[in-house]
Amino acid sequence: MGTIDSFCNMILSEHPTDAGIPSDAKLIDEDEEKEIYGQFYVDVRAGKYDKKGNDLREKADHFSMLFWNAEDVFTKLMKEIMDRRNVSLVYRKGSDLSPYLFLKEDRETMIKVLDRLNGNYSKLSNELGRSDTRDPMEAYVNASAVLHKGWHYNYTGVQRALKDISKVCCQGTPEELGFTTERFVRETAGKTVLNIADEESEDALIPKLREYKYYKTISFLRECIKPLEDAMRQNGKFTYFDYLYYLRNMLQKDAEENGGKLIDYIFRRHSYFMIDEFQDTNPLQAEVFFHLTAQNSNEPDWKKCRPRPGSLFIVGDPKQSIYRFRSADVSSYIQVRDLFMNGVGKVVNLVNNFRSRNVVKNYYNDVFEDMMPEDTKDQIAYQDIENISSEEKPGEFEGVYVYEAYSGRLLDEHPEMSDYVQLARIVKALVNNPGKKIVEKDRSKENYGELRNITYKDFMIIFASKKPIAACIARFNEEEIPIRVEGKVLFEECEALKTIAGIYRTVTSIEDVISLVATLYGLVFGFNENDLAKYRNEGNAIKLDLNKEYSDVGVNGAIGRLAKTALEIETLTPSALFEKIIDDYRIYEFVPADGMEVVYYTLELIRGQEQNGGIVTYEDAVRYLDDLLSGESGLERCLSLKEDENAVHVANLHKVKGLEASIVILARAGTLSSNPSIRIVNTEEDGKAKTRGYLISVSETADSGASYPIISTTQHVQEAADEKESLKREGDRLVYVAATRARNALIFNRSKELNGTTGNLKEGSSRWKQLREKLLGKGKNEDIEDKMVLNVVGDNPAYRKAEHDKIDPVAVYSQTETTQISREATYVKESPSTLMAVSRIGENPFEAEGIEEVKGETYSTLIGTMVHRLMEMIIMSKDGLSKKDLVSNVLSEYMIAEMEDQKESFRKKLESVYDVMHSGGYPQRNGAVQDILPDLLKSDEIYSEVPFTYREEDVIWNGIIDLIYRKDGRLHIIDWKTNRSDEGLAEHYRSQLDAYRKAVKQITGEEADDALIYHIGI
Repeated sequence: MGTIDSFCNMILSEHPTDAGIPSDAKLIDEDEEKEIYGQFYVDVRAGKYDKKGNDLREKADHFSMLFWNAEDVFTKLMKEIMDRRNVSLVYRKGSDLSPYLFLKEDRETMIKVLDRLNGNYSKLSNELGRSDTRDPMEAYVNASAVLHKGWHYNYTGVQRALKDISKVCCQGTPEELGFTTERFVRETAGKTVLNIADEESEDALIPKLREYKYYKTISFLRECIKPLEDAMRQNGKFTYFDYLYYLRNMLQKDAEENGGKLIDYIFRRHSYFMIDEFQDTNPLQAEVFFHLTAQNSNEPDWKKCRPRPGSLFIVGDPKQSIYRFRSADVSSYIQVRDLFMNGVGKVVNLVNNFRSRNVVKNYYNDVFEDMMPEDTKDQIAYQDIENISSEEKPGEFEGVYVYEAYSGRLLDEHPEMSDYVQLARIVKALVNNPGKKIVEKDRSKENYGELRNITYKDFMIIFASKKPIAACIARFNEEEIPIRVEGKVLFEECEALKTIAGIYRTVTSIEDVISLVATLYGLVFGFNENDLAKYRNEGNAIKLDLNKEYSDVGVNGAIGRLAKTALEIETLTPSALFEKIIDDYRIYEFVPADGMEVVYYTLELIRGQEQNGGIVTYEDAVRYLDDLLSGESGLERCLSLKEDENAVHVANLHKVKGLEASIVILARAGTLSSNPSIRIVNTEEDGKAKTRGYLISVSETADSGASYPIISTTQHVQEAADEKESLKREGDRLVYVAATRARNALIFNRSKELNGTTGNLKEGSSRWKQLREKLLGKGKNEDIEDKMVLNVVGDNPAYRKAEHDKIDPVAVYSQTETTQISREATYVKESPSTLMAVSRIGENPFEAEGIEEVKGETYSTLIGTMVHRLMEMIIMSKDGLSKKDLVSNVLSEYMIAEMEDQKESFRKKLESVYDVMHSGGYPQRNGAVQDILPDLLKSDEIYSEVPFTYREEDVIWNGIIDLIYRKDGRLHIIDWKTNRSDEGLAEHYRSQLDAYRKAVKQITGEEADDALIYHIGI
């Protein structure tokens, strides 16, 4: 099926009415999402969303006083809130006063305190709170100046200024210094100190301002959810979360209000689900699939749903749950596992590791038994990996080792001991070392199973983040060690892609003269201003004329080539056009091979977007290319045209899941930061599942790299402590993921630095601390020579620098059929009809002709859908339900609140169809029997809404057949149509009906006697 995202997208696109969303809804990217949020904020400030009794503009005005960059803050925080709309945020109510009124009294008192302190300036002590290079007294003077100005329009500045003076001391008691109020000051050991930061004090000003800002922000954002959600839904602009959220809501509502009829319908089409990497799913995804597979489809509480036997197969390793920042929650995995263990299904634990050598597996068992000893709410107990017979050979290089690298001032004195220098030394020590070999595991190689030399591609170096990778690349380039990096693809720097995108825009937008000129100036044609001026002076126009005959030379010939391509695009998909441009314009002749890597990756992306419905038209493809070339796409992967490229693989920790290498090196990594942001708690209230959220802090990272909180609170002390513990447990899982990539050898950093007090060497902080302690012990003076990899390996006189043969782009291009980036799709997907689904069963736009419009919206497709459902219920119930019950059931399934005033109109149409079908049927001119209902009710077999998929050469056809029935031993196919006119229906749908006959042949092995349209004239 594909990704969960694409599945949710597909289901909602088939049932938009049931979900209460537009049928033309589209997925938006992060940039467009930010633009929508920003514009919404502007509209709120303009009063667009004010309603009686709800002055949202006033609240937005208050919000704007709390931040310097209020619109940017709103955009960032609103995304946090909108992506957690399934969560009930918990927070304590605060003051609803405007910032001016809220601050007025405290400001006046604080200024009096400052004036008194300024009058005793000579007695001030430099015990200020900020640890920076500024002079403390200068910092105090600057802060005092800020605090003497207005507070409500510089709220953030006031908070920082108060923090700057929070540790001011003044010689003498408050009474001696002449303070007339005890607010904000207190006596300590004969000194006057500011009492503005103490969390326990009622007069503490800093906590008071922080909590006011938090409450005003959260309460304002919460009130924006509904109008923003409505605006996005009405405009059909959805995020990935929206698709999941609306699908969950649709299924929950169907279970609660319709007895699960829609769920049962979807299950008939999609009956088996296998979800891989389930530890990376979030709670909403679990809810969706428990609803979709439920035997008790009328159960609105997903935890009480019981999947049908065999319908739900889940694969996942909770020890590899490392995407908490993307809402993946290991507790949800544990919850689902417990449901399976308690009657939902069966849990099978896999304890074999076919990747790693026994010595490495034994080390994993020792380490991770200690790190993950038992099941908790945040962790799964580690299970020992069993030793199984392996292909280890005597003399094979394997084991667990460390290397030392310096940091801090120690590194300044010994630059030769930097992490990057040591990494290069390790690689050079092992590559082609005759004394250190490994077994060839590639079954396609002649020497499979035999010892061979270590090569560059046997290494994977893992960093904890992206930041150090650039320095590693620089060092390896110095050493001429080939390297390939898992990271951001720089589409915007690829000249080949720019060229292809320009030609693409030119041939799909033939009126775009600017694009045409840019293409003529570009790499492929290389004309200049003089060439084009001469062409115009000869009486020619710079434009694509698809009816003109062009010569083969000069500017005329170039425009002719482009015009020829423009004429041919009607038969091409967007991705096929992209590939045609590569072929026809021989892009590889103008760019180096590394540029072609990006080009083929882009082709792969466009194909994926076509399959997911993200790219349908050429205009979609142009927009997608523009997004890639803007440099803001953020797409990441490891690029390599040659699958077997001999290069060291470098990646950051979150990119290595699913990968492996013979030798894994864990580079220097500091301890994991575990500052909690939000705590999500799954609870149960009144017997129903409930999800609560506790927003603790949201931070921003400045250009300098420093992080500071935008909003924070101390309301949720216990939840913050619980979340911190959860983050620590995720840190253990990150270590597990990194270490278990190794096949033969695991090598990790042992950082050394100077003790700031004694000047002696000490162990640096490291994420790999527990790995080191298990290997070397917890002491500091162990004999570790046999564990230091460079000591074990020794010199390697056989090492030779990497050969840097220039790759020939033409040769690489000709080999791409065998690379990991396939140039040819193995099949294309097609549907026999061009059905546009509005609810459960789609209808062709052709059917909408002549049907009335209601309130400016065409409900013809919905009416047709209801008629389909009515006929299905009549037939499948063997006409055992009354007209009233049938029509009421159909209306209850499809009606939404917005269409309530049309309910009687719909009812009359459905009752009319019922009456006609029971009194002789509709006249037919397409070969179908007019009074068909008696035939259907007396048929030997009958099947309604039959889904099918079959392959015909390189095309996979899929769709739904309205009706198949058997009479007198022969199969018949009926397709209901609800067009106003029945003229030409048989001819119009001939190819669709032929496809249905082929599908029936594939399904049953029998030829259908006929495939006919039955026209219901409403």
